[in-house]
Amino acid sequence: MIRFLLVVILISQPLAGFGMEPNPSSPVPETSSLFSMGIRGYQKLFSPVLDSKCYMQPSCSVYGSQALSEYGPWLGLLMTIDRLFHEANEDQTSPLVRQGNTLKLYDPPRANVWWK
Repeated sequence: MIRFLLVVILISQPLAGFGMEPNPSSPVPETSSLFSMGIRGYQKLFSPVLDSKCYMQPSCSVYGSQALSEYGPWLGLLMTIDRLFHEANEDQTSPLVRQGNTLKLYDPPRANVWWK
C-alpha cells in the first residue's frame, strides 16, 4: 500500500522542474489547489489574529505555499506535514538568520528535498 501511494505521488508530479532547486529570487507562483486555498485562508483569517510568534523562516504557512507551488499538491502537502512534525527539533540542523531584531531558524522547502 505504501509503495502504491509513493508511486501515485511521484507520478502525479510534473516532470519539468521535478527535483530542481527553486530560484529564491523568483516570486512564488499562485496555485489553485484546495490545499493552497486552505493555506491562503489561514494566512488571511487566523494568522493576523494569532500574531507572528513563529521562530522559523519561512513560517509554516509560507513554507506550505512554497512547497505546494514548487513541488505540486501531493508532494507539497507531504513536505508541509513533515515540516509541522519536525519543527520542534529543527534547532539542531538549521542555521540562524536575522529578521528584524530577532533570530529565526532558516528552513526553506529546498532544504527538505529528501529524494536528491
